[in-house]
Amino acid sequence: MAEELNQMALRLRYMEENAEALQQNIQLLQATIDNFEASLMTLTNIKEAKTDQEVLIKIGSAVYVKAKMQDPSKVIVGVGMGFGSDIFVEKTIEGAKETLNERVEEVRNAQNMIQQNLEKLIQQINMIRPEFERRYAQFQQEMAQSQGMHSHDH
Repeated sequence: MAEELNQMALRLRYMEENAEALQQNIQLLQATIDNFEASLMTLTNIKEAKTDQEVLIKIGSAVYVKAKMQDPSKVIVGVGMGFGSDIFVEKTIEGAKETLNERVEEVRNAQNMIQQNLEKLIQQINMIRPEFERRYAQFQQEMAQSQGMHSHDH
C-alpha cells in the first residue's frame, strides 16, 4: 500500500509540475501576442508620420534614440522561422501588419493547443487527487490501528 501511494504521489507531483510549466508557456505566448499587438498599433501610428518627422526609437529597456523618418510608408520586418530571426525584408505598413497578424494567429493557435493540453491534464489531476487522498487517509488509519495494536502488546 505504501509503495502504491508513493507512486501515486509522484505521479500527481509530476502532473502538477507539468501543468505549471504549461501555464508558464501560455503566459509567455500571451506576452508574445501582446508584443505583436503593440507593434501593430505602432505601425498604425507610423502610417500617419511624415517624411523627416523626428521620432523616438526604443533601443533597450527605457532607452530611446532620436531619429528622422526617411520613408514612413515602409518598414523592415523579421521573416525567419524564429520570431527573433536575422532575416529581414522591407515591407509596406500593410504588408508588415499582415505578417504580424499571421504571427499573432500562429501564436494564438499554439496557445490554444497548450490550453487544451492543460485542461486535459487538470481533469486527470482532479480525477487522481481524490482517489489518492482517500487511499492516503485509509493508509494513515491502518497505520494508526496497527500502532494501537502494537502498543497493547507491551
